[in-house]
Amino acid sequence: MSIIKENEKFIIDTLKWNGDAKKSGFEMGDYVSEFKVENDDRPSKIIIYPLAIFLLFIFGYFNSRRTSLSTRF
Repeated sequence: MSIIKENEKFIIDTLKWNGDAKKSGFEMGDYVSEFKVENDDRPSKIIIYPLAIFLLFIFGYFNSRRTSLSTRF
C-alpha cells in the first residue's frame, strides 16, 4: 500500500491485489483521517482484563459481606 499527501490530506494511492489492506476494506482513493498506533509501554490486555475482573469479584464479595453484617444489628 502506498499513501500520497495531496492538499494536506493523505490518500491511498495503490494497493496489492490480495494484500492485508485490501482484505481489511481499504480501496484506492480512500482518505486517511487518522493513524492509530499501539503503545508498547502498556501491559497486555490479556493480563490486565482478567486481573481487573478478579479484583472486581473480590471487592464485590467483601462489600456484600460488609453490608450483610451491618443489616444484622
